[in-house]
Amino acid sequence: MLDLAEKQRVRAVNDRKIYLINELERIGYIVNQNKRISEFDLFELEQIHINEKCRIANNPTSRKIYGKTKL
Repeated sequence: MLDLAEKQRVRAVNDRKIYLINELERIGYIVNQNKRISEFDLFELEQIHINEKCRIANNPTSRKIYGKTKL
């Protein structure tokens, strides 16, 4: 059985994964693999999120479209 701290950590991880998945869907990220986005672990989602934010920041057209995105 999980203690309270472990339950809170698991919940925080799940909440962050949900946030990242929603952000990636909002900016139109398309998974290029045979894996659904919900199957990625938190580390992979964080890295994809960072890469997509950098891609948007480096593209003037994308910045206009997604300029109000949060990092």
